[in-house]
Amino acid sequence: MTGNSELPEPEDSGWQAPALSMADAEKLMASPFGAELQKLIVHHMAFFAFGTKGPNGEAENFRNGTCFFMRTSRRLLAVTAGHVIQGFRKAKENNPSTMCQIGNLRFDPLARLIDVGVKADIATIDISEKELEHIGKYPITLWPPHPPEQDNHGVLLAGYPAAAITADDPWTRCFGIYAASGVVQRVTDWQLSCSVDWENSKPTNLAGLPPRHYDTGGMSGGPVLTIRQVNGIMTFPVAGVISEGRAETDTVVAERADNIRADGTIRF
Repeated sequence: MTGNSELPEPEDSGWQAPALSMADAEKLMASPFGAELQKLIVHHMAFFAFGTKGPNGEAENFRNGTCFFMRTSRRLLAVTAGHVIQGFRKAKENNPSTMCQIGNLRFDPLARLIDVGVKADIATIDISEKELEHIGKYPITLWPPHPPEQDNHGVLLAGYPAAAITADDPWTRCFGIYAASGVVQRVTDWQLSCSVDWENSKPTNLAGLPPRHYDTGGMSGGPVLTIRQVNGIMTFPVAGVISEGRAETDTVVAERADNIRADGTIRF
């Protein structure tokens, strides 16, 4: 899933590797290799949680999203949805004792914020190699991002749904991971609309496969990867950043990741 690339910035490149058809993607995801791919995507992401502590140290006002890590041709980034950062900002304004944690790392995302999209629901954050090592995650290094340019192509997506969080006691939380394959139903200049492929969805730390119309709240900021094949070689570039889930239609909406520049700024 990772690999080094010296390809030019997306706006300067006419290169576009062919995406797999949904039929081919379904065959891939139904195979043992597909199951391993869905496990691999988890190594590139972490939960983004924030809240306060009560008088006895118990978690209060707890909320979560998802973030993932990528290395551009210029820098290392943590990426999440813009509304996740705005949610933390508002919580911090309302209660200055609000804390944020990315994986097992206490973190101040506002102090390290690079950019938040005006139209695109994307936020980029500076993170160091040492911090990433502390979290125990790895950056996606295939650059630049390449969302599917047409409908009906296969993708991978993952995140930490709030519905999968369990609490053994008032002080700790266990985050369940949800990874799935899907098909891109609609592509616009800034978004991808993806229908979840329930036949090949793989829950982790959940009690079996979630029911249809599962509440994916908390997955905002998670990665969407395009499934591509070039000269017989499979590649999985970043396609998008999860922005919202629509449980009633089992649809996930993602912001196109090619709106992220190599310096971490957002195009619009």
